[in-house]
Formats: sequence, structure tokens, C-alpha cells
Amino acid sequence: MEILDKKSSIYSDRPVFPMAELVGLKEVLTMLPYGDSLRSSRKHFQRLIGSRAAVKVFHPIEEIETHRFLKRVLAEPGELMKHVQHTAGAVILRISYGYEVQEKNDPFVDLADRAVVIFSESSAPGAWMVNIIPSLAKVPEWFPGAGFKR
Repeated sequence: MEILDKKSSIYSDRPVFPMAELVGLKEVLTMLPYGDSLRSSRKHFQRLIGSRAAVKVFHPIEEIETHRFLKRVLAEPGELMKHVQHTAGAVILRISYGYEVQEKNDPFVDLADRAVVIFSESSAPGAWMVNIIPSLAKVPEWFPGAGFKR
């Protein structure tokens, strides 16, 4: 137990998902291995939203988007999950980029939704053989069974 306490930084890390790397998610914050890049990103993230005062700046945006969310739910109560996803995307895009999303068919919300699906599918445990046997990432596309590379 003592060795785990003293050397935990050597023996612990995030899981590696080669399929996520193959689809271009290697540099996404949640996929970064422990190291300088992750520490730097977390430091910047902490500086931007790591205190109550920093988060308080975003309250007006959250309030505006909550009002819009409630209006959408009243108009289409059967589409609750769609409204939740739209609102989450709207808040994130507004806080991150200052971009105000369109009420319907916003291209950036659609792009973010597709990115979430790609992230979920590529990092799902056991879904891809390459996540179990990472050396399969080096197999050429034409090789039988390497359809995941397309």
C-alpha cells in the first residue's frame, strides 16, 4: 500500500482508447494522459471557472438560456431530451465562444451533438477490438477486419 501512496503518479493514468485517437480525439481534455499538457489545461480551466466569483459571471447567460429552455418545453413538451441537449449546447457555446445559438437547426449545436455521439461510441468499453488490442491500430485499412479504420 505504501508504494501506491508514494508512486501513485507513476502507476495511475487514464485509460487509453485507441479508437478515440483514430477518430481525432487524442487532444480532447478528457482523453489527455496525466502529464504537462493535462496539468496546463486544468490550470487554465481552473483559472477561468474555478471559483464562485468566476462562475457568477455566467449566471446571466444561464438565466437567459433557462428562460428559452422553458419556452421550448411549453411549446413542445414531448421533446424534453432534445430541449435539454439544445440548452446545454447553447450555454456551453455562449460561455466558451460568445456564440448565441439559433432556436432551431443550429449548425454548431448539431456539430456538438455529433461530436458527443462520436466520443461516446469511440470510447465505449469493449465496443472496438482496437481498444482491447491497441496494436490493431497499426494494421492497414485493407487488412481483413480493419473496417474500423475507415
